[in-house]
Amino acid sequence: MKSFEDIGKYWWFNIPGPKAVAEAIIEGIKSGKHVFLISFSDLPWRTVLRNEIALRCASTLIPEQVDAGDLDAPNKLISEFFIEKYGDHNTQMEFREIEEERGIKYLKKKGVIDNKLIWVKGMSEADYYKWDKFCRIHAIKNPSQGICILETTFNNMPQLPKHIKKIDIKRMISPFDTLSFCGIIVSSIESETNIAWKEYISNLTALLFTRDAEMALDYIQETDFREKGPIEALKDMCKNKDEIIGSKREEKDTHPFYLIRNNEMKELEHRVWIAQLKVAFPIIQERQYHYADSNRENLQETIKRAKEEGTQIRNSHGDIINDPYDIELGLMLHLEGQVFGSGHKPFKLTPNEKEEIRFLWDIRNKLAHMELCTPKDMGQLFKLKSFAGL
Repeated sequence: MKSFEDIGKYWWFNIPGPKAVAEAIIEGIKSGKHVFLISFSDLPWRTVLRNEIALRCASTLIPEQVDAGDLDAPNKLISEFFIEKYGDHNTQMEFREIEEERGIKYLKKKGVIDNKLIWVKGMSEADYYKWDKFCRIHAIKNPSQGICILETTFNNMPQLPKHIKKIDIKRMISPFDTLSFCGIIVSSIESETNIAWKEYISNLTALLFTRDAEMALDYIQETDFREKGPIEALKDMCKNKDEIIGSKREEKDTHPFYLIRNNEMKELEHRVWIAQLKVAFPIIQERQYHYADSNRENLQETIKRAKEEGTQIRNSHGDIINDPYDIELGLMLHLEGQVFGSGHKPFKLTPNEKEEIRFLWDIRNKLAHMELCTPKDMGQLFKLKSFAGL
């Protein structure tokens, strides 16, 4: 497995949604605009994104990172903060402004943030309004005049001027990006050779973590899916990472750590159920088709003889069955060995075939009633001989 840094870079510069975000940031910088980056609490590899953007712009701009909380006085101007942080002694001593607009004029005159790319993070809603005001006044025409990237979760912004570019990450990164990423990670696990397991793990993890690919990666690496139930593994992970996931559990959203903390198990169970449904039902249907196809002539004869006797074969909804491929697993077990009319040879199943059909029928009924399958259930399903070559 690659290093944390390499995987973070892969996420931001190869997976379509994250790549579009990174490219939009770079395009905004190159076109000489401040960038307002609408983020979210569980943004994966945010440090990697900041560092990599800085590195890719370092040939023309000096990268800086600022914590919005560094403004040590609530009434301090942003221009004053920059002069204290980056200005020389004389520039600091000569600053007398008490209004942001005049402070920015002085800032520009002295070139205090010229050729700087300043990424502002850790921003509260109150912080945002101050930085928003600064960027609106600090109109720039090219990158050399100093660019700010504001990383915030606040999204209720008034219309922005042309020299500010807004990028809403949550609209650009989708759960499908996480699914693509999980598929790539799972495909690289050499110890897991069964494709059905790989498909299941990818779908399950993406559904659980939606946009948080960073925690999704940890979940894949730390979980033995053949032995431990998905939600049990998630609870253990949440407990073991308690010291580093506070922010991911505090915000009221769909993140699995929040759901666990607030005991919202139904939502998590629903996500696991969808993942099991996606992978299990195609296998069940394929096996049903296999048994109908291998016994097609006898089943067709059974249907014909039943009609001749005035006894129609019906499915669970009461509909008359005319095609052997419409015979469901439970009905197949019921019809096995039955004789309709003299001379009719009933179709027979071996004990192993009966056992497999009963198992498939049980799994189908579980999922049809929104019950979760155990790791043992899923493992047995993925071992079926029709799937052995995948």
